[in-house]
Formats: sequence, structure tokens, C-alpha cells
Amino acid sequence: MSDKLRLQFDFSPEAAKDLEKLKNDMGLTSRVNVVKQALGLLQWIVEKRKGGAVLLIEEKGKQLEVVFPTLAPLGRKSATKPGSP
Repeated sequence: MSDKLRLQFDFSPEAAKDLEKLKNDMGLTSRVNVVKQALGLLQWIVEKRKGGAVLLIEEKGKQLEVVFPTLAPLGRKSATKPGSP
């Protein structure tokens, strides 16, 4: 017997389409692989937020803080500029 637990999710047609697009964009073989990757990324973000980290993305030479309102209680309330105390 397998040590896997079977879960079932209901997706709206739009969300299912988004999931399929992500699967194709990422070159993955199944939608479950997209969900596994997303779960892994979210776990990493939660752990980093618990430690007080902020997530930054650089776009056109500017750093922007990525805000996840549901994760705000896990870490610092606001980001400081990189390189400042």
C-alpha cells in the first residue's frame, strides 16, 4: 500500500484554466506537479516570513516588496530599504 493520501479539490473553470496554463508555461507533466511546486514555494515563504524576512522582486532596476496580506502576521510589518538597519 502507498503512503500517499488522496485529496480532491474543486476548481472554477477559470482556476482550472490558470492551472493548466501554469503547467504548460513551467513545462511540467501534470497539474499536480504545479500544486506541489506552489505548496513548496508557499512553505518556504511562510518560513522566511516567520523569521522576519520580506520578499522582494526586482523589476527594471527597482526592488519592490511582495506583499501577502494573509502572511503579514508572520513577520515584520514593513520592509526596510535593502542595506539599511
